[in-house]
Amino acid sequence: METKITKEMVDKYMDLMLNENPMYKSVMDRLSKL
Repeated sequence: METKITKEMVDKYMDLMLNENPMYKSVMDRLSKL
């Protein structure tokens, strides 16, 4: 069985990570500027 990863799932996961670890936010900010 194949698991489909939707954009919503990714967004939800990202929100979770950002909430858990603020450092992720700065990393993501830097990545988005690349």
